[in-house]
Amino acid sequence: MTENREGKRKNDGRGRVLTIENFFNMNERTVIKRTIKQAEKTTTGEIKVVVVQSSKLYGTVDDRAVVEFYEEGLDGTEAHTGFLIMISLDERQIAVYAGRAINKKLSQDSLNGIVQTIATGITLGQPVQGIVDGIGLAESVLAEYFPAGEDNKNEISNEIVLKQ
Repeated sequence: MTENREGKRKNDGRGRVLTIENFFNMNERTVIKRTIKQAEKTTTGEIKVVVVQSSKLYGTVDDRAVVEFYEEGLDGTEAHTGFLIMISLDERQIAVYAGRAINKKLSQDSLNGIVQTIATGITLGQPVQGIVDGIGLAESVLAEYFPAGEDNKNEISNEIVLKQ
């Protein structure tokens, strides 16, 4: 999404202006929440999806992702395995930000693959499927390095966060 000279948001190419209010309906949020819950059964990774309207006030989308990572408490997971997927609607960008334990193990290519998977779903007009597929890819990569143990507790809410 970009802004035109009048400051109005352009539509998504299908005649619909994307906002945090209409990006997902309640059923779609439930599908994503259940996908996160299922993924976290196989890994100590804590996955969080945040959708923001704009990152402009933060500088870049990556800068906003860092802020959201800390605001959502993903830095405070016991094993330092917080994993943020952030979509910035106005900028039409996706950022993935991970805790320090994950960053020591995963390559940038792995993270880029997750971003690309989500972006493809959004481009095809199937954002929920793209996010579900991206979470699935994150799960497989995280489970390889950070498998769930017997005491695998849910440290971070699985609710999708929507912010301006």
